[in-house]
Amino acid sequence: MLRKCLPCLSNKIDTEGEVVGQIDSITFYPLKSARGIEINACKCTMSGLKLKDSDIYDRHWVVIDVPNKKQFVTGRDEPTITTIQPSFQGNKLHFDAEHMETLIIPKEVQSSTLIEAKFKLEYVKGVDCGDEAAEWFEMFFGRPGFRLLYFGKNVKHRRLIDQTDDRWFVTAKPTDQLSYQNYTAFNLIAKESLNDLNRKLPEDAQCTMDWFRPNFVVTGCSAFEEVTINYLKHLCLDTWKNITIGDSTFYNLKPRNACLLVIVDPATGKVHEDQEPMKTLRTYRLVVPEFKDAPAFGVMLVAEKLGTVHVGDKVYATT
Repeated sequence: MLRKCLPCLSNKIDTEGEVVGQIDSITFYPLKSARGIEINACKCTMSGLKLKDSDIYDRHWVVIDVPNKKQFVTGRDEPTITTIQPSFQGNKLHFDAEHMETLIIPKEVQSSTLIEAKFKLEYVKGVDCGDEAAEWFEMFFGRPGFRLLYFGKNVKHRRLIDQTDDRWFVTAKPTDQLSYQNYTAFNLIAKESLNDLNRKLPEDAQCTMDWFRPNFVVTGCSAFEEVTINYLKHLCLDTWKNITIGDSTFYNLKPRNACLLVIVDPATGKVHEDQEPMKTLRTYRLVVPEFKDAPAFGVMLVAEKLGTVHVGDKVYATT
């Protein structure tokens, strides 16, 4: 919601903030760039979303390409990874994909072999999940050289404060942590933002929320109400600065810059021939100069008070 930057006349709010919506869905992504698992509740930790009754965390598995400098494999590099469906059966993690037998590995890998991999400009370690897992991914991608890594208890967390990507990271705190996420441990999108996008997209380019891979989807608010942009000349936006969901609180670090992964259809693992929805997003969401040609879509959150979030929880925000 836009307001002229005349003297601030907004009503005073309490420390919890005003109700801005409610949680429509929660999605958990065990393997970086693979499909997610919708869940009804989660624990929020400093390093990301955690299954409520299990010691299993969001984005704690990643595939690396050993011949390619041990780089993280994402949907930008190997689009078909977006079709892999993880699931949990007891204490085992299952990976399923078309024309592949199910890969089953322990959710807690018992190995002392650490491999250092590269993600952008960082070097990050992980526990090697063994030859069987490596062979499965080599067969899936159709070439050798892949390993599956697990963010085990003996792996050091990354710190947001060490990142120098843009001006927002100067507000990161020494306690802010990451495992294999890109920038922050949580991300959130308003459902109406996707609805607004689909109204602008061609009929053959309609997309679902899993193209954008948020942890939290909020309903009951207007499109892009969650996005922090407060420097536009003569305008100021109602900014969701601090967010409370259930008994968890977060601070809104920055808008989320949509990357080229959004042009990959997770149902097929194919890149959209017209580069949609990126092509349409660039016509009206290039609102952050630092992002250059990356549209702003959703927000990146950092946990401050750890607790539990359920589908249906009210979302409170201070502005």
